Amino acid sequence: MTKQIYFENTPEYGDLYIDYIFHYDDQPILFTLKDDFSNLYLCVCYELCEYQKWFIANIDFNDLKEMNDNKKSVLESFLKNQSLLQAQRKRFLFRNRL
Repeated sequence: MTKQIYFENTPEYGDLYIDYIFHYDDQPILFTLKDDFSNLYLCVCYELCEYQKWFIANIDFNDLKEMNDNKKSVLESFLKNQSLLQAQRKRFLFRNRL
């Protein structure tokens, strides 16, 4: 299986690839990413209007497991980090033409 870049050349983390999707609604909303060195990142999409916007934070496997087991909230996982990356890109909407 070929890795497909989801975020290319981010300032702190380089290229990021989708690892696992927790919540999907027409696109990934809450998911993990990995970089070229297999470091884990938690990503949440918080805006889907004209622009798509995400928060991305480094996360270790134990914190991810606690979040998955409902022992830690998504917010707690983000707040634990000293560094938080915000990403955005213009959203392209495709409409059927009649």
